[in-house]
Amino acid sequence: MKSTKLSVPRVELIAALDAMSRHRRRRFISVLPVWLLFVAETGELVLQEDKGLVHARLPAQGDWPAAGATVDLYMLRGAARNVADGEIELHVVAEGVLVPTDRGYVRLNLLAFGPTDIRSRPPEAGGAERRLGVDDLPLFRWAATRHAV
Repeated sequence: MKSTKLSVPRVELIAALDAMSRHRRRRFISVLPVWLLFVAETGELVLQEDKGLVHARLPAQGDWPAAGATVDLYMLRGAARNVADGEIELHVVAEGVLVPTDRGYVRLNLLAFGPTDIRSRPPEAGGAERRLGVDDLPLFRWAATRHAV
């Protein structure tokens, strides 16, 4: 059976995650989704931040799902720092991504982000854009249609 895992140089992964975490954002966030996509043709692991503002490319070997995996940048960086020098292995399982360490493993939960995530909405009729948030929840959309009738 073929294992679904990647091997990435530890020093390069930590340097890329440190650089990505220092990117200036409008507000502090405790969870920063980062999409991990493996390009087999070039042997590179692409790390891309939400909305594509920051990305990094690292050499990698192995096999990875075509859709990639999205994990928290801060958790991945912490797991990478707990691995001894050399290569970091990233194993994909149904529940998330496992990173083996000297004391066991760290499980990184999968987050909703990637090529299928809806990032923006087209403008509504009349050119006014609707504010995303509570009004966008299914129950509120349903209620708005009930009151419009």
